[in-house]
Amino acid sequence: MKDLSSIIISIFKRKGGEGKYTKIINEQNEEEYFDLLKIKDKDEKILICYKENKDFVLITNKRLITNNYMVDYFNIEAVIIAMQEEFKSNILNKKKFTRLKLQDFDGKNYILKLEEGKPYNGIYQILEFISLRNRENKN
Repeated sequence: MKDLSSIIISIFKRKGGEGKYTKIINEQNEEEYFDLLKIKDKDEKILICYKENKDFVLITNKRLITNNYMVDYFNIEAVIIAMQEEFKSNILNKKKFTRLKLQDFDGKNYILKLEEGKPYNGIYQILEFISLRNRENKN
């Protein structure tokens, strides 16, 4: 898979944006995320980080990394709004949603918790773009 860094950042800015806990990583702020940046591979670039308390989500140029799992982009088949999980938490307003459900090509599901609002929308659109691209490439 080619490097999608510029596309990912562009989608995030256009369809969502930064929030209180979700930031685009650049030279000015990367030191704040130094401990998390150690997780990445040497040739991997961290593009976006959501960090609140012990929860984190890293969007890189190759994969999605959370405090619970890692998913390579080429293996993401689908992303949907995790409605059941939101409703179980009594969240009914879509502007307050924070969870997405990822499904990989092996049929495994992952729940992703994000910052509500613009960050949620931006990351959802990034993952939707990647999953659509993957499904097209499988055909």
